[in-house]
Amino acid sequence: SVGEHDIPSYQLQPHDLSERALERVKVIIPYLVWCLRHMNRSRDRIAIVTMGELGSLCGIRSKTNSFNLYHIRSAPEHLLPHPHIKSTSGAGDSFLGGFLASYLSQPKDIGLALKTASYCGYCSLGTLDTIARDMKDPGTEVSTWDISPTVLVRDEQFPSSW
Repeated sequence: SVGEHDIPSYQLQPHDLSERALERVKVIIPYLVWCLRHMNRSRDRIAIVTMGELGSLCGIRSKTNSFNLYHIRSAPEHLLPHPHIKSTSGAGDSFLGGFLASYLSQPKDIGLALKTASYCGYCSLGTLDTIARDMKDPGTEVSTWDISPTVLVRDEQFPSSW
């Protein structure tokens, strides 16, 4: 169980989140931080929470104990190959697959990894299959998107007791 006394408070950087998204973020941050707190500290750790149409959050805790939190909004419908949702089956798997493929090939570009993940997850929404068969190359598609992650928390320190 996550209690408020267990979680440090972080000053959010300037952002363009909607009021609805901001309220969801404020609820999720303690859980995301709690997860990062309890992960092995021998290397950098990443925790991601998807929030459907409100985008996704990505928390990164470095082995030096600094914490960064990113939000990426959902892709505009006109950028998606299938703007109408047929099924959510496989969307999370596709999101994770896109994130891992991008992050493992370019580990320093968290923004590209989140954009690629969002694209892959959304492609699977437009099909009844668990994997979109007509998905285009994410690298080509994502480079044209005018969405970038918003940094909500930058280089804050986890308490030394953690």
